[in-house]
Amino acid sequence: MLTLSKHRISRIPWALVFVCLASSVTLHGQETEHPRRRIGLALSGGGARGAAHIGLLKVLEKEGIQIDCIAGTSFGAIVGGLYASGYSADKIETLLLNHWQEVFSNQAVRARAPLTQSQKLRQLLRIDLIGFEPSLPLGALTGQKAIELLSRLTLEAMLAANYDFDHLPTKFRAVATNLLTGEPYIFKNGRISEAIYASMAQPVIFSPVDRDGLLLVDGGLSANLPAKIAKEMGADVVIAVDVTSPAATYRQVRSVLNVIDQSISMRTKSTVKSNYEYAQLVIQPNLDGYNYNSFERMSEIVKIGISTANGRIEEIREKAGQTNPEKREQPLPAVESPTIDSIAFRPASSSRSGRIPGSFLLRHIKSKPGDRIIAESLRADVERLYATGMFDRVDYQCLPDGEEGYRLVFLLTESSPNNIGMSLRYDSEYHLQALAEFASLNLLGTPSYSVLSARFGETGHKTATLRLIHPKLPMLFIEPQAQIFTRERFEFGSQQGTAAFLDRRRGAQVTLGTTVLKRFEASAGYRFETGRFVPKGIRNHNGPVTNLSGLRFSLHRDTLDQQEFPRSGMSMEIRGDLKTPKLGADLSYSLVQGEIKRHFSFSDKTTFTVRFAAVKSGGALPVFERAYLGGYGFSDTASFRFVGYERDEFAVPNMALVGVAYHRKLFLRSLSFIGRGYMSAEYNLARMDGAGSGISAYGRTVHGGAIGLALDTMAGPMRLAVGIGETGKLRFYVSLGPSF
Repeated sequence: MLTLSKHRISRIPWALVFVCLASSVTLHGQETEHPRRRIGLALSGGGARGAAHIGLLKVLEKEGIQIDCIAGTSFGAIVGGLYASGYSADKIETLLLNHWQEVFSNQAVRARAPLTQSQKLRQLLRIDLIGFEPSLPLGALTGQKAIELLSRLTLEAMLAANYDFDHLPTKFRAVATNLLTGEPYIFKNGRISEAIYASMAQPVIFSPVDRDGLLLVDGGLSANLPAKIAKEMGADVVIAVDVTSPAATYRQVRSVLNVIDQSISMRTKSTVKSNYEYAQLVIQPNLDGYNYNSFERMSEIVKIGISTANGRIEEIREKAGQTNPEKREQPLPAVESPTIDSIAFRPASSSRSGRIPGSFLLRHIKSKPGDRIIAESLRADVERLYATGMFDRVDYQCLPDGEEGYRLVFLLTESSPNNIGMSLRYDSEYHLQALAEFASLNLLGTPSYSVLSARFGETGHKTATLRLIHPKLPMLFIEPQAQIFTRERFEFGSQQGTAAFLDRRRGAQVTLGTTVLKRFEASAGYRFETGRFVPKGIRNHNGPVTNLSGLRFSLHRDTLDQQEFPRSGMSMEIRGDLKTPKLGADLSYSLVQGEIKRHFSFSDKTTFTVRFAAVKSGGALPVFERAYLGGYGFSDTASFRFVGYERDEFAVPNMALVGVAYHRKLFLRSLSFIGRGYMSAEYNLARMDGAGSGISAYGRTVHGGAIGLALDTMAGPMRLAVGIGETGKLRFYVSLGPSF
């Protein structure tokens, strides 16, 4: 072992000391001559054009150029926030291509929603009532789906960073705009999901974020290219990527969305140019032919970003001071899943007080103290709470509670308990129809509700419903209901050709029911009903009143993934009536009718539907209670759907029907009036028994088919089809608007 005494140290040659000092000075000089510069990215907004940011990040990763901080606006905040949270550029591309379409919807996951929530989907417009004052929504979309997705993707990073954006794998800032002052609002901490959503919340399309008494919207209105903010974060070199949408031409402004985008583009133009001076390198990918709404072409835009960055790579290396860098990987934070110590519910903002008891909300979630914090589990709980229909937006935050555990806090933006819904539809069989509904939810702080509904048109229908649910027995309900409706019916093959009569009824019923797993209901009760059936077109012809009182039962199951154009799940409606003089009726008969549909998807574009319907009657069934078949109707008061024939072409006491349908998705567009397009083909076969209209003309077994096109639009579905039956005569069908 070598030891040195102080005497030997004193004899070390001073020349050696000078050599060491000189070497140290030389090495220090080399370090100061080529220090590693802190690199900051400023990623602009621009809608789908922002996918070019992903291409730039792919090139930087490939070159091993380390990013020290990111400031992002709108779509730039989405890409930058995910990258700062630890996701690679490849992973970000995969996530956005596979999941981004989800954010353009307010629809809750139907499998988690009560059956009664499906009624909201038929409303084209809903107006909340604050007291007696009508209040229009602050945006077409509440942002719930975006919040759900972003919270799930960033939970682990947020826990590791303790909700401080400086402690993320890459330092991050998201830029929103204070709607009250027009000034930029810079998110430095808190929930990154909220920060990203606020930064992308384009006015009119998305509802703003209510935070600290401020309303925050798209950051593009105040700082669409946040180069100055990246500089203030400590970057020595700021690389700014500008994908701002250019001003549209006269021919390109053709919708309200074009007008919104043009207004924002004009507002952001000056702020973008002024931020160029804070950037050492500005990159503008050539995105001619792509606009804010080109989400279905994001993979192409990513490639343009890659090509643009590769073309500027020497400049990037020179500015970064990294001419031969080592490749680095962007790691996701490694965090052991902590545990939940306690659970709480609170309003998302101070302006909305909590009306719904926490004890009731606890029944809708599965997380409990002692569970591990897992993003997918919390997302499922958020979906359950949102599916109750009581909230416009649901999010969560995990706050440290003790040395290792966390307090799980659900942040709730409550919906107004009172609202008015309206809708409109037209079809070639029932013509123009309108719907108006008033709903009052969460009566007396319970899941109970009341609905007043009125339909106008050939099928006038007025209904008042009160569903009473005890909070301690949520699976049971008592439902009083009153109805008045008028329905026009046709009878083919009569001596006068095709006769028409009006079916006018008044009724009231009380039923006791149970709900199982939210998506299945069974109920039974007594119904008092009177009916008057008169020929259409004869004035002052009231006709005799028939008492139709008796017992009624119904079964209802619905597991469809979506109301219109479902791709999976099933729906079932079965109803039975027993009418006898002992129960108060003038007639004696029984009637059971039902329909079941099952949908299967074997790819992203194809869906098959199998349908079965049947009617079985006994006793002296009156003509107005027969099973009416024929037509293309999507209304819940229409005849049994049977393409190739006219509405009500068959009226029989007993029947069985089997149908198959094929739908193929032709295209998908986001933030467009026309969202999806489909082609369809349908075939149905029916067996009819007993005396009735239509049988003599065709026989007891008939079949028909149709082909058609359909569009899923902001005004509801639009369908056009042509059908053919056994006579060979073509039938043309048109249906515009949601089903009701």
